[in-house]
Amino acid sequence: MSIYTIGTILKEIRIEKGISQTDMCRGLCSKPMVSYIENEMRIPHRKLIESLFSRLGETLDLSKVPMTKADLQRANLEFRINACVAIENNEIKDMLDEYVSCKKSMTHLEKQFVECYETFYINRKFDSHAIILPKLVGALKLTIKDYSLEKFPSQKLLSRMEIIILNNIARCFFSLGKQKEALEILTKLKEYYENALVSEEEKAVMYPLLLFNITNYERMLGKTDNMRRFSKAGLNLCLNFNKLLMMPYFLFYTEYASLIEDGTYSNDKIQLAKKIIEKFNRDDDVEFIQNLIDNYKISKEKDK
Repeated sequence: MSIYTIGTILKEIRIEKGISQTDMCRGLCSKPMVSYIENEMRIPHRKLIESLFSRLGETLDLSKVPMTKADLQRANLEFRINACVAIENNEIKDMLDEYVSCKKSMTHLEKQFVECYETFYINRKFDSHAIILPKLVGALKLTIKDYSLEKFPSQKLLSRMEIIILNNIARCFFSLGKQKEALEILTKLKEYYENALVSEEEKAVMYPLLLFNITNYERMLGKTDNMRRFSKAGLNLCLNFNKLLMMPYFLFYTEYASLIEDGTYSNDKIQLAKKIIEKFNRDDDVEFIQNLIDNYKISKEKDK
C-alpha cells in the first residue's frame, strides 16, 4: 500500500492549511478513517478522497487514486453528466441508470451524487420545485446530518457537491415564493466563496453562476442597486476567469441597472452583450466571442 501517496498528500495539505481532521471529514467518514488514509493504511474510495480534497479547497488528480473498473466507469459518467447539466441538457436519466447499475452497492457519497442529479432530470421542465426540494434536502443530509431548511449549515467546510445542492435549494425556494430564504442561502454561499477554502479552479466554475443567480433574483425583486453591485462583481469574475458564457448577461445587467437607476447606460456595451448572446445561440463561435471580449477589456482599460 505504500506505493499510494494520496493520503500523505492529503495530510500535508490539511496541516498546511491548519484544518483539523474533524472539520475536514465531518459527515464524510470517521476521524479514525482519516487517520488510516493519511498514514497510508487504507486505500480510500474515489468519492471519499475527492470530497476530502474538495473540503480543503483542492481539486483532486484522479490519476493518483486507485480505482476498480466500476469506480472508473462511475467517474467517467459523473464527468459526462456534469457536462450535460452545465449546458442545461438535463436529459441524463440513462446515464444515471447506468451509474447505479455499475455495481450492486453505492457509498453514501455516490448516493448523494445520484439523488442530487436526479432532481435536475425531474425538474428539466422547470415546474417541479415542490417535488425536488425534499429530495435535495435528503441528499444534503447524507453528509450534513443536522441540516434543516431553517438555517444555513454551521460547519466550516463544504464540498463541491454540498455547495451544488445548497444552490439548488435556493433556486427551489425562489421558485416557491420564498425569496428571502433563497437570497439568505446564496448570500451565505457568496461569503463562503470569498472567505473559505475554495480552489481557483472551482471558484471559476461555480462562483460566476452563484453571482448570476443572486443578480437575477435581485432583478426580479426590483432591487436595482444590489443588481448593479452583484452584476459588476460577476462581470469582473468572468473577465478574470475568462468565463465566456456568462459574461454577456452580467454586462447587460450592469448597464440595465444603470438605466433604471439614473438613466445612464452604454448602448455599445448592451449591443456587445446582445452580439455575444446571439453568437452563442447560433454557432458557439468561441473565437469571435473571445475577440469581442478582448476588445471590451481594451475599452475598459481606456475608461480608467
